[in-house]
Amino acid sequence: MRLIFIFLFLSVGCSFNNGSIENGRRNLNEFVELSETHSYFLSVIPKWAHVVESASCSKSSLRYINIEKLMNSFSFKYEMALQFQLLFNSEYDKIKKETGIKYLPIKNEEELFFSIINKVQAGFLPLKKPDFDTIHLVWIDPYKSSPKKIEKLLNGKEMEKAPPALVSLCLNQNEMIAFQDKINFSDAHLMNLSSDLFSVFHPNGHPASYFHLHIDHFLKNKNLVLFIPKGATLPAEFKGKFKIKYY
Repeated sequence: MRLIFIFLFLSVGCSFNNGSIENGRRNLNEFVELSETHSYFLSVIPKWAHVVESASCSKSSLRYINIEKLMNSFSFKYEMALQFQLLFNSEYDKIKKETGIKYLPIKNEEELFFSIINKVQAGFLPLKKPDFDTIHLVWIDPYKSSPKKIEKLLNGKEMEKAPPALVSLCLNQNEMIAFQDKINFSDAHLMNLSSDLFSVFHPNGHPASYFHLHIDHFLKNKNLVLFIPKGATLPAEFKGKFKIKYY
C-alpha cells in the first residue's frame, strides 16, 4: 500500500500542482494559469501519510520538491537540492505562522521559490558542515518527549570527541530549533538534520519508492557515527555508511 501511494505521489506531483490541501482548498481561479514553478512541487500528501512508523510519530505538513527536476534545471547537487527543500519549507512555515494563512497564494509561492533558488545559488545554505573529520549524529525522536536523556548524551564525554548533529524523522527545521531551547546544551552551530531533508529521490536524482536521506551523501567525506537509543531499531529511512552506537 505504501509503495503504491509513493508511486502516485510522484506521478501526480510531476504532472500538475494539486489545489486541495488537508485544511482547505485554494481559489479555483488560481488554477486558470498555473505558475511556472508548479512542476517543481510534488503533490501535497494527505494527513494519514504524515505518519512515520519507524519513529512512531506524525510529522508536520511539508512541500516536497521534485529533486530530480531541480537538480537538472539548476545544476544543483543532491545536498543543495535538499537544502533548498529545507529552506523553502522553513520560510513557508514562518510566513504561514506570521500571517495566519493555511497556504501561500500561487504568486507568492512562486516568488518564494525563486528567492530560495537565488539564496542557494549564492551559497546561502541553512546547514553548514562542521569543519571536523567526524560527526556524531544523534537520533532524537524516541526521546523527544524526554529531552533530559538527550541532554545527558550531548553533555557527556562521547560528544567531546566530535561535534554532534541532531537527526529527526518527526520534526521539521523550525520545530527542531524550538526543541533545542528545551535542552541544556549550548552550541550555536549545532546542525539539525530534520524531516524536511528527507525525500523520495536518490542522490543521483532518480525517484525512489520510499522517503529517505542518504546521510553520507549529504555529509560527504565525513566519518559518521549514528547514536540511537538502546533497544531501538535503525529506521529504514537512514541510508548510507555510518557506524552505529547505542545510548
